[in-house]
Amino acid sequence: MASEYAIVCLLLSGAYKLYRRKDYAEQGVFKTVGMAMIITAASELTFTLYTDVYGIANMLGHLLKIVSYYFIYSGVVALGIDAPYSLMAAELKDRAIKDELTDLYNRQGLMELMEKEQRQVRQKRRALGILMMDLDNFKLINDGYGHLFGDKVLKDFAAVLKTGIRENDVACRFGGDEFVVLVRDVDFDGFTHVQQRIQAAAGAWIADNEKLKNLGVSIGAALWHPGQTYDIDSLLKMADKSMYAVKQRKKSA
Repeated sequence: MASEYAIVCLLLSGAYKLYRRKDYAEQGVFKTVGMAMIITAASELTFTLYTDVYGIANMLGHLLKIVSYYFIYSGVVALGIDAPYSLMAAELKDRAIKDELTDLYNRQGLMELMEKEQRQVRQKRRALGILMMDLDNFKLINDGYGHLFGDKVLKDFAAVLKTGIRENDVACRFGGDEFVVLVRDVDFDGFTHVQQRIQAAAGAWIADNEKLKNLGVSIGAALWHPGQTYDIDSLLKMADKSMYAVKQRKKSA
């Protein structure tokens, strides 16, 4: 019996110390571990009351222990171990599909999204659009004002891009000074409207900064309809070909 009281004292002492340090602990872990300590202490106290192995006090004590083990599992394993590693895995996954400079999706993120979208548009019977764009004369910006300013231009253009697209569209940095917008759940008129909005937003941004006077934005477009046999690579190639045709027309003008 003395051992039960000793265990109760240790558990209550531990619970008190845990309470004093609650501001430094993750709240979920603090609550579940604290509950486990209190319920275990109650279990030990219950064991001091039983007179028969098959008595109610003995059964209640074991039931309380089972409950306390559940809280220990929830606090230590689920919240203390599994949750942080799950969060870390999610952060690593996010870094793998996001562009560090612009915080847009990168090429890998775009490809994963497009695979999902192509499966969904077959069910919705709605088109999926790709807008591929390139910053004309971006090399002149880098050479004239330095790479730090060039990085700022890329970040600023990413912000401009977000203002030109709809809420359910996705902007990506494809690489270098090339960007892609995945236009979801759209018809031809809506697709054209998104392209025009981006062009207008980019034009206003360039006109507002004297250093960007030689910069331009060339946009190529490709629209995938349910029932067409194009794969993801073919759709990107179509948008890329369209974009370079726009660039060539500008050079010829």
